Amino acid sequence: MKTKLFLFAVLTASLFACRKENLRNPVLDCIGDVESTFISTGFCDPDNIPYFLCEVEDFGEIVLAEESKTFLPQYCEDIGSVLIFENATGEEITYRISSKDYTPLGIIYNKFESCPGDTTKFIGACLSTEALSITLDADDSWSQFIIRLNPQLDRSFDGSYGDFLSINNRIDSTAWGTTFEVIINQRNLDRAETANQEFYPNIQLNEEIYQNVYSHDLIHPLWESYKFYYTKNEGLIGFEDLDDVLWTLKE
Repeated sequence: MKTKLFLFAVLTASLFACRKENLRNPVLDCIGDVESTFISTGFCDPDNIPYFLCEVEDFGEIVLAEESKTFLPQYCEDIGSVLIFENATGEEITYRISSKDYTPLGIIYNKFESCPGDTTKFIGACLSTEALSITLDADDSWSQFIIRLNPQLDRSFDGSYGDFLSINNRIDSTAWGTTFEVIINQRNLDRAETANQEFYPNIQLNEEIYQNVYSHDLIHPLWESYKFYYTKNEGLIGFEDLDDVLWTLKE
């Protein structure tokens, strides 16, 4: 009887382990590990801070949560892979994945606290972290998107942080903008969304219904920008361009 119970326990544990392994998101396997370590990066060294800061508070090293990495499924596509977006009239725009990066990142913030003895400079904050990103280039125009995941400090600089997804878009042949920035993992932040973050449980885009879509409010944009639509399972699924034309990812 004891032998049977022991075998049952072993089989149960094995089945549980297999199920747990099978539940691992495949995106994590294709991403792998960061390309280099934090050792000797020196992001927060005094010699590396901007001229307008007298000193920085070092908040140490924070890496992306494993769950957060699954928000960049298009990272698993090969460099050179094509993403085709279509508008309501059937016109198409082709973007290609031109680069994929998973590297250390240093972020230096301005806390806008005047320096003792020098009111022309400020005290800053520094975070050693990592960024996971892909770059999409349009075939027939200057349009380019950089989709990036990385941890960020809360601007209260109380030590809290979360994982953010942002999209930088080229506004014209020389200028860039970032208006899409959403919190995809709250970590220890006391808020779950950025100021202009939007979330749609269901939304219709060019006759298709999408679920659990992240987007952003453009009522008061700082500059001209695209409006993006993004899901955890598919990545970038659509955008409205500077002419307010909606383009959605073609199957």
